[in-house]
Amino acid sequence: MSTVDSDRIFNFNIGLLGHVDSGKTSLAKALSTVGSTAAFDKSPESKSREMTIDLGFSAFFVDATEELTANDEEHNIGWDKIQFTLVDCPGHASLLKTIIGGAQIIDLMILVIDVEKGIQTQTAECVVIGDITTENLLIVFNKVDKFAPDVREKKLASLEKKIKNALKITRFGKAEICYAAANPKEGEYIGIEELKNKLTEYAIEAANKKQELILSHLRNNSQTIHQILQSIDDYSPEKMIMAVDHCFNIKGKGIILTGTLLSGSLHVGQTMELPYFNLEKKVKSIQMFHQNVECAYKGDRIGVAISQFKKKFERGLACSPGMILSFNSCIVEIKKIKFYQKQIKTNSLFHINNGHLNIVGKTTIFSVSRSKFNYTPPNQNNNNQDNDSNNNNENNENVFDLFNAATYTSFFNNEFEYNEVLNTKRDKKDPKFNFALIEFTQPFYCPNKSNTLVIGSNLAEISDDSKECRLAFQGRVISSIVR
Repeated sequence: MSTVDSDRIFNFNIGLLGHVDSGKTSLAKALSTVGSTAAFDKSPESKSREMTIDLGFSAFFVDATEELTANDEEHNIGWDKIQFTLVDCPGHASLLKTIIGGAQIIDLMILVIDVEKGIQTQTAECVVIGDITTENLLIVFNKVDKFAPDVREKKLASLEKKIKNALKITRFGKAEICYAAANPKEGEYIGIEELKNKLTEYAIEAANKKQELILSHLRNNSQTIHQILQSIDDYSPEKMIMAVDHCFNIKGKGIILTGTLLSGSLHVGQTMELPYFNLEKKVKSIQMFHQNVECAYKGDRIGVAISQFKKKFERGLACSPGMILSFNSCIVEIKKIKFYQKQIKTNSLFHINNGHLNIVGKTTIFSVSRSKFNYTPPNQNNNNQDNDSNNNNENNENVFDLFNAATYTSFFNNEFEYNEVLNTKRDKKDPKFNFALIEFTQPFYCPNKSNTLVIGSNLAEISDDSKECRLAFQGRVISSIVR
């Protein structure tokens, strides 16, 4: 098999989320030209249960616009094709952990809604997940052929009004809507080409941003595209983290790991670590939708061949050596999800998701007054002006980084208040930073850096068939604790 130039293909990851039976898999099939791992419910269990039970991956391609193909020939900066990787997520309530894992590897979320049923329980949970994990949402009203042509426009307008009203309190209040029939009872697909055109607009915008990033790091005329990308921290081979969603053995090839690169880059011959087993393996080959490539970068969907090992491994993280930590506890800056109806209490148990990893953890809530808080962020001087700016900016995100000694000491020199319950009321006179110590029931694996997203869900007290939101909080890991 020949090797393709992955530098000339821009990859854009799209998650298909929605309530069970909204037609996500039919939509993926209508859009796709190539199937990959677990695509289109082809596993025996999916067929027997007649539902999506795992993440399914497929793709389609469009030619890049002239603007994107234009490049500096010396550096080969530009793309010939846009590859759309579709992540078909389950819709059943019992598979929430899998849905969260799928949502954390996407650039854009398609919220698929059955026009006859409108917003259902898992539709709402998918909106919450999207609100946490992605900035871009496109709504697809599916099964529009169920409405007779003479009343279709009126009924879709009514549904659109209801959806936009429901989304007003999320970041997706102005989300665009497309209409489709991905599995029509008779005749051809409806709206599929229009949907592809809309998705291409989003991909071109993302490609332009990446092109600007690459050009901003061009230092001299002798650099190749690989050298430029690998000089950028997010694309460095030393920062490689891969979210592995499937692992299987192919005779004569070895172990195949399929997944998405969350950060860094990976090339043939590079050493990768499986942190769960303290095991290092060299990469034998890399494929991108059945095409051999020499190198892959952050965002790419790939299959990686490594030599055999005897441990059982299904999904999780692989990385450059040393990029993933194993720990028993961590500290997160915590934020309650507005749709969660219960209180978040100290000593409560939650299922904690980081990508495909899901482990039970116990919370201890604590807080500190912003006006009394003294903390020196990384790479900033310890002066009053910086501290005042830091303490009083309630919208300042990603402030805390305790993965180095200086900031760790600065943070814990403060006097914190123990809380029985997470306080979600905003006190304008004395605003607070809210934190949680999470103690895990088994080792938790997380990138060796601050700001890793975790999501806490209440899957024990709230049943799958409940209409309550089970997503309780989101947090950013600011420190790990190893006992």
